[in-house]
Amino acid sequence: MTEFNPNQLHIKFIPPASTIHPIEGRKYTLTHSKAQTDLFLSIGYIYDYAAIDLQFRDEIVADWKRTARSHFFLHGKVFISSGEFERQQAKVRCYNFHKTMSQALQGMIQGDHSFLLNHSYLLDCPIYISYQSVYPEYQHFVYYGTPNFFIK
Repeated sequence: MTEFNPNQLHIKFIPPASTIHPIEGRKYTLTHSKAQTDLFLSIGYIYDYAAIDLQFRDEIVADWKRTARSHFFLHGKVFISSGEFERQQAKVRCYNFHKTMSQALQGMIQGDHSFLLNHSYLLDCPIYISYQSVYPEYQHFVYYGTPNFFIK
């Protein structure tokens, strides 16, 4: 994935999700073409499991969550390895996710721009991504700013 190009973003709403609801539990599934030029964003109450390539596991999934104090945050996950990828492969996967995360989040945020305009307070909510791996050095949690940072 190189610089984000909105013309290469394809958006699919999974009913009954819309540009207005849901907020809590709104789920995003972001995948890309094998050539990594097109991004595919599914938005719904569920993740778009049909869009996930179980061999490569290069998707980013995220959903809006609410804290105990009723503050929202966007929580995303990327899959590094649960043992099927060797340590060196996991290192490369982790590096690639870090390298492309800003473009991916920009696609996710811009792809749901109408929803965020309808709920503008979400533009200042934090974004956290969980890197999931059996290898401790690649399992971590990263703060990526707020949706406002990704609005161009």
